[in-house]
Amino acid sequence: YSQHLMRGLSRFFVASKDPDFSPRLRAAAFKAFAALGETQEDIRKNIIEGENIISHLKFGLQDDNLEVQVAALSCLHSLSRSVKQLRTTLLDAEVWQPLLKLIK
Repeated sequence: YSQHLMRGLSRFFVASKDPDFSPRLRAAAFKAFAALGETQEDIRKNIIEGENIISHLKFGLQDDNLEVQVAALSCLHSLSRSVKQLRTTLLDAEVWQPLLKLIK
């Protein structure tokens, strides 16, 4: 079930290229991914490897909408609970760059 849900949530990011697309829906998708990946390592791995969430996270952290930024940050926090993913995928994707800009 989680694979189907993750594919459905990913569609929110593809649709978000439309300027009329609601930032609240992008934020909701990030929050849902954060909730899915909060407790189980295998789901975190599936989210990171299967749904191209990292590129969406990078854009979400740089979004003009504060709600989207906070939701993307929450999602990143949830996914970073995995030490393995933190050391590999998240570091390789340079997610730290938009995060650092956000902190400044």
